[in-house]
Parts: sequence; C-alpha cells; structure tokens
Amino acid sequence: MKEHAIQGELREWAKNALKQSPLFSSLHIGDIEIVLSYSKVVEYTPQEELFREGETPTAFYMLLSGEASVWMNRPELNYQIELHQLSSLDLAGDISLMTGKPRFVTVVAASRLYVLQFDFNAFDLMMTKLHGFALQFSRNLGERLARVMQDLSPSLMDVADVGQIPADVLQLFPTAMLNRHRFVPVFLKDNMLKLCMVDLPDHHQLGAIREFRQGLRLQVYRISPHDFEIVLKKHGLFDPSLSSSSGSLEQSGALASVVGRSLSSDALPAHASQTQLAGLAMAGLLPGDRQGKMAMANRFEVRELTPEQKRERLGKILPLMKEMAKRNASDLHLSANQKMRWRIDGDLLEITESKELGRNEVFELLEPMMPERSRLEFEDKSHTDFSYTLEGIARYRVNIYREDNGVSAALRQIPIGIPSAKELRLPQIIRNMANFQQGLVLVTGPTGSGKSTTLASILNSINEKNKKHIITLEDPIEFVHRSQKCLVHQREIGTHVGGFDEALRAALREDPDIILVGEMRDLETMALAIETAHTGHLVFGTLHTNNVISTIDRIIDMFPAEQQSQVRSSLSDTLKGVICQSLCKKMGGGRVAAFEVLTMNSAIANMVRSGKTHQMASSMIGKGNLLLNSHLEELVKTNLIDAREALYRSVDKEDMRGRLGPRLQAALRKLGRTSGGDTMG
Repeated sequence: MKEHAIQGELREWAKNALKQSPLFSSLHIGDIEIVLSYSKVVEYTPQEELFREGETPTAFYMLLSGEASVWMNRPELNYQIELHQLSSLDLAGDISLMTGKPRFVTVVAASRLYVLQFDFNAFDLMMTKLHGFALQFSRNLGERLARVMQDLSPSLMDVADVGQIPADVLQLFPTAMLNRHRFVPVFLKDNMLKLCMVDLPDHHQLGAIREFRQGLRLQVYRISPHDFEIVLKKHGLFDPSLSSSSGSLEQSGALASVVGRSLSSDALPAHASQTQLAGLAMAGLLPGDRQGKMAMANRFEVRELTPEQKRERLGKILPLMKEMAKRNASDLHLSANQKMRWRIDGDLLEITESKELGRNEVFELLEPMMPERSRLEFEDKSHTDFSYTLEGIARYRVNIYREDNGVSAALRQIPIGIPSAKELRLPQIIRNMANFQQGLVLVTGPTGSGKSTTLASILNSINEKNKKHIITLEDPIEFVHRSQKCLVHQREIGTHVGGFDEALRAALREDPDIILVGEMRDLETMALAIETAHTGHLVFGTLHTNNVISTIDRIIDMFPAEQQSQVRSSLSDTLKGVICQSLCKKMGGGRVAAFEVLTMNSAIANMVRSGKTHQMASSMIGKGNLLLNSHLEELVKTNLIDAREALYRSVDKEDMRGRLGPRLQAALRKLGRTSGGDTMG
C-alpha cells in the first residue's frame, strides 16, 4: 500500500473520476474540490487487502483504476466465496461505514489498484457540509444494497476459464462425490483449493468437502449445470445417475422399456459401476438375487442421524469395544449373517453369546462413529478406513467393507499408552536405532505382527530424549504422539493429505528431522523415502516381508530392471537397519515378538551394492545383528514361548530343530507325537 499526493495530473484524473461517479456527479465543481481535499489516493499491489471481514470500518473507497475482488469468509467451515469483482468508479466499504457494523466482506486488489480513500471524519464532513451529498448517498446506498443482496452468491466461472485440470487435483475427491454434490476442484496451490459448484453452497456440502479434505482452504465459484457437465465429461468423470436426483431412475426406466419389466443379466453392461447397479435396484430393474442385494446395498445412503439414533447405535457397539480392552483382544470382527468374533492371543474366537448380524447391521452399528469423509468413501468405493477413540480406554483402527453377504468390518485395538521398549522386550540392538541421525530404517512382518507398536515405541523414545521435529504419515493414525522434547505432527492419509507419496513430498517442505511412512505401498513412495533418507533425514517405514534378505530383494524388485543397479547403490548408502518381526504365543497367555535385525555395516553394504544378498545370512551371525532363530531360541530358554511355537514361527526350520534339540522332542512327546510326525515343517 502506498499513498500519493493529490496534485498535478493525478488531481485532474481523480477530479474527472468524481464527475463520472454516480455518487458525486450531481455535486457542483466547488464541492468536488472540497471532496478532493477530504480524500487521498492510495495504491495497492495485487493480493493486498483494502479491508478484512470482521474489522471495524474506518474508511470507504472509490476505485479509480484496476480491479478488486470481494470475498466472504467462513472460517468455521474453512472456505471463501468470491462474491463479485469491483472496477473503476465502484464503491467499497461504504455500507459498513454508514451502519457502523463490522465489515461483512473482505476486499482484495485483483490487479494494481488506485483508489480514493475517505476516512470516517471526511465522510462525516461530507454528510453534514455538502448540500445534496447525503440525499445522493442514501439513494446510492439503496441501489447498492439491492445489488449486494443479488450478489451474495459466488461469481460464475465460464467453462473456458476452467481449462485443463491437473489429474492430482481431480483425484482429491471420489467421482461419486463430485457428481452428487455437483462440484469440481480446478486448482490447488499453497493449501488453497479453488472449486466450482453448480448449486449455491450450503453447510452440508461444504462441511462434507471440508471433512473429506481437512486443512484445505476453499475458494468457491459458481458454474452452470451445462458447463459442469462439459468439464466432467472432458475428464471422463461425469455420471448422470448421480448428478441429478432423477437421472438414475429415468435412465433405468429407459433401459427397462427396451428389455421389458426387468433387466436380464445379459443386458447389464459388463462395466456397470456399483452406483449404476444401485440405481437400477432402486427402480426394481435388476434380476433375481442381484436385485435384492443391490437394493439392500443402496439402503444406507449418506444421511444425518438424529441424536437418539446415534446414542442407540453407539450403545450397542461401545460396550463390546470396552470389553475388547478388558480381555486384551487385538481385533474384533463383525460379519454379516455371522456371529461376532475376536482375536485373543492370536486365535480368532467366536463370541458365543452374540447373535448373527443382519446384512446392513454392521454399517448401522458403525455409522455414528464414521467421519463424513469415510462415509463418502465407503459409498463410492465400498470400503474405508478410519480411527475411533474411547477416551481413557483405547483407540481403534476400523476397516468397514462390503462383501457377498453384506457389510462386514474389522476393528483393531490400539492401546492409548505407548508401550516402552522394556515392556515390549525389544532387544538392545533395536533400542539403539533410536539414536540414528539419518538413513532408512524398515520394520517388516505380516499384518498384525506388531510393526506399528514397535515403531511407536522407538519414536516415543526419540520424543522423550531429543529436540527434533517428527512427522508421521499414517493410514489411519494409530498411536497418538504428544510433543515432548520433540515437536510431533501426525498426518492421516485421505484426511489431511492425498497419498503417501504426496505426503512425503510435502513433509520435505516442513523442516522435518524424522519421518515415519506408515506403508511403502508403491515404487514412487519407496523412491521418495530412499531419496529423503539420502538427503540427511531419518526415515522409518514398514513393509510386509518375512526376513531381512527378502526385504532388501523386495525393495530392489519394485524398480524396473534398468534402475536396479542404481537402487542397490543408493540402498547400500541409505539403509541403516531392518527389523523383521513375528508375534508368538507366550506360555501362560499373551504374545511376545520375535525379531530378526540387521544393522548395516561395510561388508553387508557391499553385498547389497553388488547384488549378493543371498550371502548376507552368514555375515549376520554376530557383528551387531540378530537372526530370527537366535531370538526364538532365547525366548524358549527364558520360558517365554515353548519349542513348538518357536519351530512354527521359524523360517529355517532345520536349523531351528538343531538349536532346540531335546526341548523340541520333549514338547512333541507331550502331544503323543514324534519329531518325524511333526506337522510344522
């Protein structure tokens, strides 16, 4: 912002503008000179604010040249709507100055802007001293108020202004959500998302969008129904069955008129989507059993539950989740047409006193705890993940999905507290990894083997002792880390950011020291993780592999053959440790983890670089590493697990038999078997 003295050519320019202004044109030339003496010329650069919504008014403005945008902010919903554009001779800020009320819009320079500014004292003097000004101002104010009432809707964007939308922006929301709410995201920069909506935005729509992509600020424009259809068709996303409340039934009716009262299975398109089939089911046009299944599947559209419904449904599921914590059950399975089951000490046990659940009952039980984003994703993709917290008891990671019998779900219990390394019996070699300054550390094992718990314990150790910045990228967030000596930020995939690769790129701009990547699902995420570790960060990640050698081979095999030599070289420099783990049944109940651990040294790095990973097993004996069979043997000797469990969990069973010797024979004799009849391997 820069003030200019009103003199010379600038004075003549301002005077001519006043003469053309509807507000000042009726004034005598002498009065216009007085108006000039009350005003000042102010220059604004693009994106500078003339005033902000909520501020106390101190002046009003008349535009001399350039353009300004008028925005209405809704911070409670985290969005902005552009109401209209101002240009030469338009007024801004006069209504709030007249009423004395806080500004109800924000005005921002859209280009280099010159304005005449009149402060409150000047306004007061003009109202009392200038004959005819007050009357003309009142008339002008009435006309302006009428226009404002018409303009309290977003600016209309022409399809030509939309252009080619980046693929990553279109992928921010499910196709069904775009069609159902009739909006299209067009541009994303610096956490500000520009989107176009067919309908006037309401709290439900914007709330759903905000919930699905938390943390984004929204700039909302209008788009005509015709242009909306053109844009979505251009990108292959238009679904008429969703974009109109009657479209699904109308189209289904048209199909029915061709093939008769109902559609035969042969008449259904092979590529028919879940949503299209649901639309046919609603119209009663699917044949036989598919009609019943799809009609049932479509019964739970996203809708608002009453407080009474929420209380009733939560009253059925929450006591069961509390009982999970009491019994130390790791998982609860809710299945359509079956009784409930939970996993205790690794065994999946039927809850005999439970009843069989109905086809949609699982959805109805879990719906009150589902975030809006997850409800929309479930509707679009037939599965979704989310987390839920019972304060003071436990957190739960929930996956709900459609299957042949109806809707089912798996709930994983996550302790509220983070177990210490001592409680988890982590070997010292693993505890030492909390002292690494940079590089890549991988924790691997099958689903449910405790990878997240091990990582949480390591991160918590760092958090207690170091002054660093930790960023976790998870799907969903499991253990909650509070900042202690470290600053900790946790981002949830699908809620706070799109995917692991996108989150990892963004994390590099957030000044991290340590990054946890919940899952390295694809080549791009793995490549970014290796690169991030190579640039001086400490990166923790997980994979679903069973031993150290297969972990390294798996990473290299993710890349095209022509890149694998370079990947081996990079991995030999950046990989600092691999932890492979498996959960074993403890004697007397409970479970304990068995580990295989690699810490990189020069000899192993050379094997990785030269592609001789098959030679690593012999190099891992001693030298700061831990073999799985060695740890299993130790757990047997300390009476934490029995010999049969050690053999079952071992990968190299022949070596394990040799280590266990008499202990294994004794354990097998208890079952009335001999080692030759052993079924473990």
